[in-house]
Amino acid sequence: MVKVQKNVRTPDQEILKLVKQLEAQHKHCVGYDKMTRLIKRERLSYTVNKKRVMRIMKEHNIKADYRQPKRKRVQEQETYEAQNTLNRQFEQAAANRVWVTDTTESAYNIRKYKVRLHVVLDLYGQYLLSWIITPTETSTGAIKVFQMAKQKAGGLAP
Repeated sequence: MVKVQKNVRTPDQEILKLVKQLEAQHKHCVGYDKMTRLIKRERLSYTVNKKRVMRIMKEHNIKADYRQPKRKRVQEQETYEAQNTLNRQFEQAAANRVWVTDTTESAYNIRKYKVRLHVVLDLYGQYLLSWIITPTETSTGAIKVFQMAKQKAGGLAP
């Protein structure tokens, strides 16, 4: 018959004590991976691996209480969608009836700098009415290019 001493701690109990101590010391923000590394620093007489620490923490419901990273939430920008009046009929019978616009971004100097090209086209002859290059893509560039097209054509297209 083998006598078991009551004061002798099993390795799991000793690890649990260390886990609770380190949790309090690190303000409950240590997961099993970092906890294993911290326990290995204690130079115990037996080996401690991640699975063992994970099992002990799971059995005693010890979890890392860490703050979720904040998300940068940009307010949704308003988008304006016009009715599809062309129905993909891009061939026009007269000038200054339909204008279309586009903005294209171009990078230069090994993609360090970017510029935006805003253009307005007349669909009748598919020729350029006006264009402008801006450093940023904003609505002011699009408005300005339409104002330039209005001055050149003598009015806005219907």
